[in-house]
Amino acid sequence: MKLRASIRVAMRELRGGSRGFRIFLACLALGVCSVAAVGTVRSSIEAGILQEGSRILGGDVQLEFAYRDANDEELRWMSGHAERISGIFEFRSMAIPESADQDTPALTQ
Repeated sequence: MKLRASIRVAMRELRGGSRGFRIFLACLALGVCSVAAVGTVRSSIEAGILQEGSRILGGDVQLEFAYRDANDEELRWMSGHAERISGIFEFRSMAIPESADQDTPALTQ
C-alpha cells in the first residue's frame, strides 16, 4: 500500500514537469544523507566510548576503606591487578580564620 501511494505521488509530481520531481528527489537524498550521517556519528561515538571508556571516566574500579588506609597486602593485590593506583584521602578538620573580627571555627573537609 505504501509503495502504491509513493508511486502516485511521484506520478503527480511528474505531471507538472521534471523540475518539481528534481526537488522531490533532492529532498529525499538530503533526508537519506542526514539519517546516514547521524548513524555514522552515533556508531563512532559508541566505538570510542567502548575502546576508551576507562580512560575517559578515569578508571574501572573504586575501593573504599572506612577510617583506615589500605594495608600492605591490599596494596600488593591492587598493584597486581591494576596498571596504576591513585588514592584520595578525606578527613574533617576545623579551620579558624586569622582575622581579628572573625574567630568562629568552621568545619572543613
